Amino acid sequence: MWIWCAGCGLIILAVIVIVVRHAEINKLIAIVETETSPCSGLMHAQNGSFVEIKGFIEPIQVLRSDVGGRECVCYKSTITREYEEEHQETDAAGRVHRKRRRGTESIVSREVRTRFYVRDDSGRLPVDPEGAQVELIETVKKDEPGVPAGKATFAEVNLEGSGRGQTKGLKFREWVLPVEVPVYIFGPVLQTDNGPVIQKPAVLSRDFIITTKSEEALMGATKDSIQALNITGVVLSLAGIALIVYSLFLTDAL
Repeated sequence: MWIWCAGCGLIILAVIVIVVRHAEINKLIAIVETETSPCSGLMHAQNGSFVEIKGFIEPIQVLRSDVGGRECVCYKSTITREYEEEHQETDAAGRVHRKRRRGTESIVSREVRTRFYVRDDSGRLPVDPEGAQVELIETVKKDEPGVPAGKATFAEVNLEGSGRGQTKGLKFREWVLPVEVPVYIFGPVLQTDNGPVIQKPAVLSRDFIITTKSEEALMGATKDSIQALNITGVVLSLAGIALIVYSLFLTDAL
């Protein structure tokens, strides 16, 4: 019975992969079919229509990332604490044994975004990144063997976390969308009283993408993803069918 269930599970996973693959294909088609628009050319664009813009990030309000202190318009910071603690285990004979085990806990997990301008040779256009797929650049990847001397807190957060066990290490990670870097945006334009703005509408029908990759690099990555999903879907489907057939064979044999 479990073989049949495993086969059905693999078939379900294959269906999920197919759905994701279809979404990736639609994204690729949309990017290919959408021509690049100048910022100044969107004054009369249809409200809610998707546009493609290439330019540079110009901040409206500069953010400073928590860990690296980088100037940016979006960032994500995480700090993970690794600890070791003593615990008791009781064996089958009722004897109690003291052992040590390791665990992890999240100390900081913060993502901050703010509006910015995308600027090209024709002008600039405000962008609200909320709700977008923002591809950030990793700028901090640092491991500390313990709480740094004289630094029990970070960004007003206690680095000892819950205080559980003994701190064995801290992992600092940070990703940012820096200012004054090239940016590619594929997203909806909304007409407001103050002019057009790239912003997520109430209902988002397509992927809203903000990335420092070029259009060519983004298309290449999407094609690679589609190819990988093709292979994964085929493998899962064949494996699922094989397990179901095998389970039916065993049932007949019994």
